[in-house]
Amino acid sequence: MAHAIACHRERLMNRTRAEMAFAELLDRHRIQYEVEKIFLSGDRYILVDFFLKDQMLAIEVDDGSAHDSQKKYDAGRDRWLFDAYGVKTLRIATNDAICAPQSLLERIINRPEALRFSRCARPSR
Repeated sequence: MAHAIACHRERLMNRTRAEMAFAELLDRHRIQYEVEKIFLSGDRYILVDFFLKDQMLAIEVDDGSAHDSQKKYDAGRDRWLFDAYGVKTLRIATNDAICAPQSLLERIINRPEALRFSRCARPSR
């Protein structure tokens, strides 16, 4: 747990431009969220960029350069979050967080049912 807390603190101090832009978007629209939420299960933990408790939705801001092994790892994390906590994961591209925030907001607010039926919703590119 101590390692999880240390990672949490370090990541809070090193937020990316996209993560800060996305947080500002959520703040402007008064959407309640937790940043760098820690999920624990035994000796395993996962930090997610944003967590919207009301929707049981984790939001990860990805840089889009993930290779196949990273995509498999991310899919495993997403599956674990869903299986252990019932939390769905929405992965958004860095560019979308900066350049297309309104479309992201619509996906989260206006169409939560679109997220309800999949474990890992990926943005279309």
